[in-house]
This record gives sequence, C-alpha cells and structure tokens, in this order.
Amino acid sequence: LVEALRMSDFQNFVVTLGASGALAMWQGSWLGRIPAPTIVPVNTLGAGDIFGAVLVAEALNRRPISAALRLAISTASRSVTRRIWVQQLAVPKA
Repeated sequence: LVEALRMSDFQNFVVTLGASGALAMWQGSWLGRIPAPTIVPVNTLGAGDIFGAVLVAEALNRRPISAALRLAISTASRSVTRRIWVQQLAVPKA
C-alpha cells in the first residue's frame, strides 16, 4: 500500500501503523516512519480518531507537519493507556 501511494500522484498522505507510529509523505517529500512511544495499551478505542483530530487541528494552526505528526502520534499513544468506559445503548429489536 505504502509503495503504491509513493508511486502515485499523491503529494500528501499519512498511513498509521498503530504501535509502530506512522508513515508520511508531505508536499512530495518522503518523511518516512515517525515512531510511536513505547506504551502498555489498555484500550485502543478511539486512538485513530484522536490521531486524526490532532493532526488536522495542528495542520489548521499551520504547525510544521513533522511536529504535527509527532504530537498526533504522542497524543493517540497516551490515549490508549487509559481505560475508557463506553456505556452501551440498548437498541430495541425491530
């Protein structure tokens, strides 16, 4: 997948790798793999959403993409070290 993206006409992309961090190309420059910190995961629910939200917010604030990626990876990594309780909704049977 990554090699296909690198060979394509895409100038910008990010591929998340979970505990291994992320791979990125930005404005046609290969940034390579940005590592994630070593953590003990408790619950990975929402980690990708957190990564995406932080990355977009930082990009909109014109933060350099390498710094935005590091912050997004760090924040998503920290988020999986905590137990998140999600209340399940009862859905009536049709």
